[in-house]
Amino acid sequence: MAVNPNSNAGSPLAERETTECRGVGANSAGETARFQVKVVIHDGIVTSVLTSSPVDIEILDIDKDYEDYDALVQYEEELWSNPLLQSQDFTVAHFS
Repeated sequence: MAVNPNSNAGSPLAERETTECRGVGANSAGETARFQVKVVIHDGIVTSVLTSSPVDIEILDIDKDYEDYDALVQYEEELWSNPLLQSQDFTVAHFS
């Protein structure tokens, strides 16, 4: 899964990030099928991932204080340049 640089998933306020990615095929109405991916984050730690269908999920956590920061940034750049991966819209759930 490509990481959206505009995401605030690393924010301490983000408890749950939801991401939907386009599926392959169509439903009975001829509409494009959509897989649902729900990533649950507690205190900055991914605690679970729920999906509506099997899908390959990778969470990339980049922090400037990590020893391997440069390698992580390089890997992110490789992900963004991969023509098989597409950025998807997502929402971050916040509850008052």
